Amino acid sequence: MIESTIPYHICPAPWQLKGEGYLMLYRFSEDFLMKEGFISEELKGAVWLNIGLVMLVNYQDSPV
Repeated sequence: MIESTIPYHICPAPWQLKGEGYLMLYRFSEDFLMKEGFISEELKGAVWLNIGLVMLVNYQDSPV
């Protein structure tokens, strides 16, 4: 887990966000997913699909 000294507030969803972005679906190798996929050890046995989603988002307005 990443530690931060910057204070933050928990803002429960749902949020009304405005912006634009791109969604990209990728097919990853199983080797890549297990080594670089940020999958916890207890969930690695449950991985059955090698598709991942990359989101590039430019939020123009957000109440949070």
